[in-house]
Amino acid sequence: MVKKIIIADTNWWISLVIARFDNTFSRLLENEEFEFCSSEKLEIEIQNTFKKKKLQKYISDDIIKVFWLSFHLRVTTIKTISTITVCRDPKDNFLLALAKDSNADFLITGDKDLLILEKFENTIICTLTDFIDKYLKR
Repeated sequence: MVKKIIIADTNWWISLVIARFDNTFSRLLENEEFEFCSSEKLEIEIQNTFKKKKLQKYISDDIIKVFWLSFHLRVTTIKTISTITVCRDPKDNFLLALAKDSNADFLITGDKDLLILEKFENTIICTLTDFIDKYLKR
């Protein structure tokens, strides 16, 4: 069986940690039908988000260590080579480059600047709820 390739935006990884690995996204990660991809830029964005003061009361260094261990066991890191400039927020173009270079089937995000695109090349851009409602039940 060919696995569907999924990219999850930073907010889903952060929510996973805040929820102590018990939320809808965590159950999606357990599904072996999917391959999750990341890039160096996405991992840096996740790291920088963990460092934000407003998150410090929700997460500890120990939980972050557990996160990175499980992340690297479950997620394939892709070296991106494409340069993309189609997103109205240039800071999000790295996710589209990752989508292109990984040949992702889905980019799961809550970012309106990405969602407005709906699709980029072969990648469907959708929320987690839409992914579950429209594509997971197929």
